[in-house]
Amino acid sequence: GKCVTVCKDFNFLIENHNRDIRKDILFLKSYIPVGKHAEILDLGCGSGEHLALLARDGYRCVGIDSSEQMLAVARTRNGENVTYMKRDVTEFDYFEEFDILYSFFGSLDYLLTDEQVDAMFWNSWRALRPEGILIVEIWNSYPIIAIGEKELSPVSTTVSGNVSIDRERGFVLAAKEPATIVDVNYRYHIHNGVTIRMVEDSHRMRAFSLDEMKVFIAK
Repeated sequence: GKCVTVCKDFNFLIENHNRDIRKDILFLKSYIPVGKHAEILDLGCGSGEHLALLARDGYRCVGIDSSEQMLAVARTRNGENVTYMKRDVTEFDYFEEFDILYSFFGSLDYLLTDEQVDAMFWNSWRALRPEGILIVEIWNSYPIIAIGEKELSPVSTTVSGNVSIDRERGFVLAAKEPATIVDVNYRYHIHNGVTIRMVEDSHRMRAFSLDEMKVFIAK
């Protein structure tokens, strides 16, 4: 309940305020030869902002996500010329159909076991054409292990119309062997000029080291 409420209503506002996704698009397009009609798959597409911009440039775009709520937002807000499907990244199945696969905003940090990560890489390898590219954004485990625990503290304020959203974030290292597992806690204070509503949201996530990623890729 709480996570769905936050993600569906405010995720785009918060992330769009704190990160310019146009830079992500330029980064992705730097791997696409000029003039190539690339086919692109977003793993954990969420509300689909990246795909919407890519589709406007004429690329064939497909997004998968395990949340039907987020896909509903994507189809409504960013559905033009984009195909969305409810799939888990450990279960999707294509064969040499895409030139680029990518996953941004730490979507893959929700894969807690080696088996899940292996499945994601295997599915991605099958889905990519020869010379295809997989780009993943992950949470770096080195500083997480060094810090261990961080109390809730302010990380951003987002304003849209008469609504202001103050976000706090903190985490606790739950395990560091064999995998770095972290409980991440959020608290949102939502102001509309008259009332203040507080929403709390918790996630269990995994952080990765570069050495871990190299082992998964080698497999």
